[in-house]
Amino acid sequence: MSEYRDADQETAWRSDISAGLARRRARENRFRLAGRSAVVFATLMLAALLASLFLLASSAFVRHELTLETRLSALATTDGSSPIADFTAAVRGDITDALPDIGDSLDAARDLSLMVPRLAIVAEAERQAAVLKTRGRAAPVTIPISDDIDLYLKGRSSAEFVREANAFVLTPSFAGAATLRVPPSGAGLLDRARAETEDGVLTSETPSLLFETDQGVWKGTAVSENNLMIEPLLGGLVGAPDTLVVSGRLRLLWTPETERVFSDRQAAMARWLQEDGLIRQGLNLRFFTGTDSTYPELAGILAALVGSLLTMVVTASLAVPIGIMAAVYLEEFARDGRLTRFIELNINNLAAVPSIIFGLLGVAVLLNLADLPRSAPLVGGLVLALLTLPTIIISARAALRTVPMDHRNAALAIGATRVQVVADHVLPLAMPGILTGSIIGLARALGETAPLLLIGMVAFVVEVPSGIRDEATTLPVLIFNWSKGAERAWEPLTAAAVVVLLALLLAINAFAVYLRNRLEQR
Repeated sequence: MSEYRDADQETAWRSDISAGLARRRARENRFRLAGRSAVVFATLMLAALLASLFLLASSAFVRHELTLETRLSALATTDGSSPIADFTAAVRGDITDALPDIGDSLDAARDLSLMVPRLAIVAEAERQAAVLKTRGRAAPVTIPISDDIDLYLKGRSSAEFVREANAFVLTPSFAGAATLRVPPSGAGLLDRARAETEDGVLTSETPSLLFETDQGVWKGTAVSENNLMIEPLLGGLVGAPDTLVVSGRLRLLWTPETERVFSDRQAAMARWLQEDGLIRQGLNLRFFTGTDSTYPELAGILAALVGSLLTMVVTASLAVPIGIMAAVYLEEFARDGRLTRFIELNINNLAAVPSIIFGLLGVAVLLNLADLPRSAPLVGGLVLALLTLPTIIISARAALRTVPMDHRNAALAIGATRVQVVADHVLPLAMPGILTGSIIGLARALGETAPLLLIGMVAFVVEVPSGIRDEATTLPVLIFNWSKGAERAWEPLTAAAVVVLLALLLAINAFAVYLRNRLEQR
């Protein structure tokens, strides 16, 4: 009986062990699955963030420009200059000549003047004056169009539906108005527009229907089952018979005119000029070569980019050597005492202090006491150096600790001094980690905004700074300013500036990895 009892106990014991192993493996599998799920979720969120950012920024790297062969040679004076007022009139006159009859109403004149911002015309006039002075002849005029029209042509302002056909039946009525019989291919657009109206009447609070031919553009006023009442918007029919069959294009702007920042006439002008090849889309080089502006279509990042580089030069010149020397002293030469522990404690605490505190320190000490110039890269670099210094010291000390004590003892055994041990043996071995930590700390400083706002680097800077004492701003501050813009065109510009900043940060981190690998090989 005891043998059977022992066998049963052993069987139960083995069963308990197997059950315990099974539960442990199940917990391990659940933990592994949770970890993988977290990684996949984080990767998807990062991909979604980057995709949305690049999608929004893509429209800022291209823009629509108006190219004209304006009569500038007649505007040139004896000294090679070109009057701004005459140049503006010539540009708008050329636009008017390229369009069908727009009428002489105040609304038409206003729509025409808003197609191209005056500041863009002034900048082009100054460029043409320089060309006339050096070459003696005018160059083709290239002017960025209004940011609102640019977004519309990129398809970012209103959903748009287009139907083309060669069987539109047009019956003129009075004062240029007409009745348009739409073929079956375009009946769907009529149905969609009529569903948004009351009694088929199209107003500024309903979607807009535009009819385009090679003679002009008409705007729909009322819609029925297969007919559309239209009135002239650009051009019209001159000496037309009672009824004629024309080829044309029916365009439905889904967003009502009252909810858009551009009118139906401006949309018709832009499409007409685009069809004629006068408005073309190209790379937005002004984004990289221009400076800040109150007009989104003229804004650029060059001044902020140069300001960031000057600020980082000041930061790196101070924070890196001071941080490395402080780390070497604390790790290799300082005695373990209360003062050393107090210094180490404060360094660790400073690394966790919010960055805006360093901005307050810069205002109180650098601006008020030292009377340094406000909004200058010199002050910004000093503040960011104080911000980065604890990080560099901590990372440098960690790199020094990775050097084995055997190297120090071996160097001391052959007669080297403490300074020679550190300079010839410890620092070369720890340099990859030291430089990596320093560059990562500088990359963090490059993305800081709060301390720079407090010291006045939020200024509107039009000129590119040439020195560390000139008025300047940085990329993060420029992004902050652009993000507050009321116009919708600032959104893609802000995203594009963020992309440039991310590219700089990635380049800095890639340089840190390359430098670490190179030094480790040596």
